[in-house]
Amino acid sequence: TPSGMRLVMTTDPASEGMRAVLQRIYADVYVEYVVKNPLAKHGAMIRNELFRTHLNALVRSLPNFP
Repeated sequence: TPSGMRLVMTTDPASEGMRAVLQRIYADVYVEYVVKNPLAKHGAMIRNELFRTHLNALVRSLPNFP
């Protein structure tokens, strides 16, 4: 990512399109709820309930999610 953040997602090897999903997680969730948050400390554990809620919603909306 441009910020140096590394995103890892454990999926089924048959899952396709995960690169696009990771890009959406970064741009739509991480940037919005962590990078733009003035209270968030770079490199610290993410303890933001909005981040967690939106990440969960995005992942659950994926067709690969059971």
